[in-house]
Amino acid sequence: MAIPRGDEDLVVNNSAYHTPIPPLLEIKLCQNTSGGRIVVLNGFPGTGKLTILKRAKQLLPADTTCLLDNHLLIDPVVAVIPGRSDEHHELRRMVRAPIFKQLRNRAQHGDIILMTACLVEDNERDAAFLQEHLDIVRATDVPIIWINAHCDRASLEERIRSPQRCQGSKTKLTDVRILRDLVREHRLIQPLNKSDGSTRLIFKALDVSGPVELSVNRLMGIIGFQQGMEVE
Repeated sequence: MAIPRGDEDLVVNNSAYHTPIPPLLEIKLCQNTSGGRIVVLNGFPGTGKLTILKRAKQLLPADTTCLLDNHLLIDPVVAVIPGRSDEHHELRRMVRAPIFKQLRNRAQHGDIILMTACLVEDNERDAAFLQEHLDIVRATDVPIIWINAHCDRASLEERIRSPQRCQGSKTKLTDVRILRDLVREHRLIQPLNKSDGSTRLIFKALDVSGPVELSVNRLMGIIGFQQGMEVE
């Protein structure tokens, strides 16, 4: 997928790095900043958001790191109210509210919150959902690091077709035709255009077309960690 105009200076391009990436189990994490933070990896279906954040979570302190996949909040509502009616979306908002409140509490106590999202521009519901994310840290010292994940179309379609995704129990998109329409008609939301001084928003973009390990390594640097490599 082509990277939207205006993101070029923010993109971490995996293709520019050719050094072999060691297995994640051989990487020792060194924290270079302290304090809680919210990390949102936003991207189209098939980008590999959950896979990347699961690997990242393995490198972070287990007792102070929380990973929340957006499908954990969507799937129960789909089971009760299928479709995308106003009632459906209102129930999703009601489900999110107490959970986001707890995430705010955890982040203020120093925890690292990893989240997945799929929000696009020119969509009122997505714009409102973005504000819910920003509300997690609004009027606090906790930063929210919003990362738009970009992937070339061939890799995106290949991942959409993967057997693991098609056989999964979550309500994930597996129709390549719908994906093509989604990518053609929309661009990922630009949070800097919708934020104000009440939040510590950091916006980055990441090319995740390459190997998962490479995407994880670059993401860890973006969110404020550096990795020292040590073979056990």
